[in-house]
Amino acid sequence: MNKDFSNPPDTGNNLKPISINNPRYPPLKAAFIGLGVVLFLNIVVASVLHLLIFGFKPSNAMGLPVRLLQMANQLWFFLLPALALSLYIFKDVSRIIRFRLPEYRDFGVFSIGLFVLIPLLNSFMVLQNYCIQLLADRNSTVKQLLDYLSKLDIEVQGVYSSILTPNNFLDVIIIIAVVAITPAICEEVFFRGFLQKSLELRYSKYAGALITAIVFGLLHMNPFATIPLVTLGLYFGYAIIKTDSIFVSMLLHFLNNMFAVTVFLLASNKEKELETFSPVSLAEFQFAAKSFLSLAILFGIVLFIINRYYSIKQKS
Repeated sequence: MNKDFSNPPDTGNNLKPISINNPRYPPLKAAFIGLGVVLFLNIVVASVLHLLIFGFKPSNAMGLPVRLLQMANQLWFFLLPALALSLYIFKDVSRIIRFRLPEYRDFGVFSIGLFVLIPLLNSFMVLQNYCIQLLADRNSTVKQLLDYLSKLDIEVQGVYSSILTPNNFLDVIIIIAVVAITPAICEEVFFRGFLQKSLELRYSKYAGALITAIVFGLLHMNPFATIPLVTLGLYFGYAIIKTDSIFVSMLLHFLNNMFAVTVFLLASNKEKELETFSPVSLAEFQFAAKSFLSLAILFGIVLFIINRYYSIKQKS
């Protein structure tokens, strides 16, 4: 049973030291503080820095400078706040972030699930885009909103294309570091580390994972990919619950991003790979529907096996 922090002791007059069971602030308040700090840093401070360096044209954000700024944003605006708040509010950074080395099997079982989940979510995107297009064809308001979001998506694609397009082998290494390694570490420490653990201390483990996944999906500010991002975040959170190790979710996050980078670098039509919305034909919709159904069944089987494996492990 989770401890009730609705009426926490006054730590200013309490002789008990600050700890995970006696935090400086209630866990729910800690989650809101962390989220507020990260939102301010990523929306306000990061935007000001971007404008000061690159100006108002997205096309100015090119190559190495934007890659380095992206990496710095991850370190300053996700990793450092998560570590500092964990230390200040809970004192025990290791238990909050869950810096625990897992077994090699933990990496394996959840990696298998991820490689089923990725094509499953890709199939979902095709189905979603087909349904959005149908709604847009029948409703003028939806059509106007879709046109606006599509134009915005094209501008964002230009920035991402600059980040992901290498000129030499050194660029490839930097791209992997910026897009796959740094977010896997920094975002996971904040989301599945500080935020999810704070929410788990107030609610149940799975409620904490779900709320964190929703926040994770919304903060990426990609309306067409919100549901897949929430699903990925929930899977990462589920892995954290079962393994009690941040390193498992870091690996999953890295593999997901690395897969996207690899597909982009190998694709003949690179602009197509960056699209989160594109028109879908009826034949593509039908194929995606069949793929989605079969992959959903397979993923359900994988989840059952994972859950069974950890149930047996816990009993033994």
